[in-house]
Amino acid sequence: MKFFSYLLIFLSLSLGLPKNKATRAYNKEELFLGDASESQLREYYGDFSKYRKEELINYLYSIISKDNHFVSYNDVSKWYKITDRNYSISSQVNPTEYDFSLDEGTSYYTYNMYFSSSSNNDTSKAISNEVNKLKVDSSVSRVTYSYSADNKVTGGTRPNSYIQVDKEHVWPKNLGFKVKDKNGNDVFAKGAPTDLHNLVAADHNTNSTGHSDYYYGNVNNKTNENIVYAYLANGEKEVSGWKEKIGRNYIFEPTDEWKGNVARCLLYMATRYSNSKSDTQAEPYLVLNEKEEIPDLLKGEGSFYGEHINLSTLLRWHELDPVDEYERHRNNLIYYNVQNNRNPYIDFPNLALRAFTSDYDFSHFKEKYNIHLDDNDISFNIVLPSDESEFELVEVIYAQDILRLENNIKIIPLKEGSSEVIYHLLDTRDNTQLEFKTVVNIKPSLEYIGPSKLDLKSFEKYKLDFDIKNMHEDESVGYSYSSKTFTLKGDTINAKFIGKDELVISVKNDFKVKDMIRISVEVKLSPLMIILFVIGGLIIVAAIIIVIVILLKNKKKV
Repeated sequence: MKFFSYLLIFLSLSLGLPKNKATRAYNKEELFLGDASESQLREYYGDFSKYRKEELINYLYSIISKDNHFVSYNDVSKWYKITDRNYSISSQVNPTEYDFSLDEGTSYYTYNMYFSSSSNNDTSKAISNEVNKLKVDSSVSRVTYSYSADNKVTGGTRPNSYIQVDKEHVWPKNLGFKVKDKNGNDVFAKGAPTDLHNLVAADHNTNSTGHSDYYYGNVNNKTNENIVYAYLANGEKEVSGWKEKIGRNYIFEPTDEWKGNVARCLLYMATRYSNSKSDTQAEPYLVLNEKEEIPDLLKGEGSFYGEHINLSTLLRWHELDPVDEYERHRNNLIYYNVQNNRNPYIDFPNLALRAFTSDYDFSHFKEKYNIHLDDNDISFNIVLPSDESEFELVEVIYAQDILRLENNIKIIPLKEGSSEVIYHLLDTRDNTQLEFKTVVNIKPSLEYIGPSKLDLKSFEKYKLDFDIKNMHEDESVGYSYSSKTFTLKGDTINAKFIGKDELVISVKNDFKVKDMIRISVEVKLSPLMIILFVIGGLIIVAAIIIVIVILLKNKKKV
């Protein structure tokens, strides 16, 4: 997943590991840049082996909500220099003599959420929240810094305003703890609004236009119109995710390497703020559901209740994008230096399924899955037993020449055909066998046969004539366009006056919308319209001449 080097961390380990208590770093004494050992984690969490679901969440809450120290919203950017620092390409930190005010300019880079790992580790592309202090100058190609002898920023430029570090609330503040003052400005109490396990250094454009205050989830239609970009220091941009309106809500899906990080942030928030009796901005009551479930009466003004949907999707993201070294170390930096609490789903990933699901979940398992050979992003919407569950996944049976299952969930089609997929589970308490099965039908990739360009005349009607091969019976053709040049009724294009636009033909199924072709539609004047324009022009000219002649005659009479 994301490669991250920690030379400085290994050097700092020579200082010895501290005990499990809040450090004095936020009181401006020394930092600790190491990681907790396995025994220290066990000491911190105690014995959670006997707990499941709500009892486990309640138990973890009692641990991670104890003796917290939250910083102010204004101080978050300062602490990003430690908690979100990219230690592999930044200047070294002396834990005993560190001074936030001297750590400026290009002395550090943050590891920004939504940047790819290659960009975060490339000094020509990586940035830090220092760029927020710089002016925008479109004539420069990349971020430049100028700073004084003591390393304080004195000036600099950036190509555009999109190059900026944001404080990204992964659990959006409008889902439980958003407050505005009388002037309409956001208010941030110390607590949920400033919790560093949720408030992450991130790309500005992705935060503001992509995720914003929307839910995370899987986007069906990954077209160019739905792409969200992250902006890099050298003025380039890269895909950071997709945004789409599904039902009444917008959904944002980040790229694969950030999905697990996002999921674990949300799992943490639904645990740290799981006290249903809390009703303040600092201590809201937050829950994770599959669909919206909190009654409207709990969403009224002044009530600090919030929920995030798509729980099963988040749990799949957690499994498919495991904890990486950057994420693990950030968890330690926050614990030892700032908040005195940890994210348990980073320390013990298996706790996620135990806390938020039954031992297994096949309730969303479909009777059949119709896919194509080029579909490599479709997974069964199921939850398998964890290693600590009382249920075991004994075997998964399927035709291995037809398909392959990655992590026993993600479907990798190999060739055209049909295969039954059977899951055998064992209840170890009484040795009862459980069986769940489906059928996966695989066809060749969809193939569009038809025109790629249409040249029409003004007000012409044109019936689309094309074919899409290899469709399943449950797939349907859809059209999308945003045009003043033509309208579409059924499969007939009605040209308007003149202009050039695009018509997108796509195929829809239960999993996504797949664009097949973007047809260029150009409408030109017909010969008849040209003749009418010429005649109309001649009539106007003749009328003007007649008026002039009449005016001249009247002038002579006078």
